[in-house]
Amino acid sequence: MTTNRIARKAGVSIGSLYQYFPNKEAIVAVLRDRHSHYFDERVRDEIESRTGASLRESAAGALRRLIELHVLDGPLHGRLAIDPRVLDVDDEGELVRRLQAFLDGHRGELREVPDTELTAFIVVRAMEAMIHGVAIEDPERLKNPHYATELTELLVRYLSP
Repeated sequence: MTTNRIARKAGVSIGSLYQYFPNKEAIVAVLRDRHSHYFDERVRDEIESRTGASLRESAAGALRRLIELHVLDGPLHGRLAIDPRVLDVDDEGELVRRLQAFLDGHRGELREVPDTELTAFIVVRAMEAMIHGVAIEDPERLKNPHYATELTELLVRYLSP
């Protein structure tokens, strides 16, 4: 990836590109940030759309959607990832808080969970590895039609009594 190629693909002169970005790293940083925000919005939308659904239905739907998003942009994930963990501390904290609120709302379906914040943190980290990490390291695996079902079982069995 070169700035000349980026300018050509964007249909602008290299001089115009440098008016907005001092170097290639700045372009990648903006792309990474936009990509992260896109994903954050989709994750928030998915969690909020599951209000009122059972734990299993919510988990299955959310995991299918996350896998679809990662399959859609698999190569892009690998190129934009600094390391296998793309979530920064603030994004992860927000996701943990949203999942904790979801778990608190489904207490009747959960095993005895002494600390829903810790449980939410573990789920976020596990799913990050099982979806995002796999998208980077073995993206074809996400296309297996049974992948979402198996992750749903893993998650539901961890959370259920």
